[in-house]
Amino acid sequence: MATFELSDAAPDQEHGASRPMWLRSTYCEHANCVEVSLGEDVLIRDSTFPDQPSLVVAPDAYRAFITAVKNGLFVR
Repeated sequence: MATFELSDAAPDQEHGASRPMWLRSTYCEHANCVEVSLGEDVLIRDSTFPDQPSLVVAPDAYRAFITAVKNGLFVR
């Protein structure tokens, strides 16, 4: 089972003075990973392009997505 660890990637500059704490899966061994920052909103970014804008979603939407993934909704 994957766990999450703090990323050493550069912090997101688009969201003001508070610096998001970025997390990535322990399955991620290279720079090509999805990173998330959990807070009032959930920020999602591609670790390959950390300076690009992040996708911002509501926590409820993110939880619904994670639940769907865990339940196999997206398995081919």
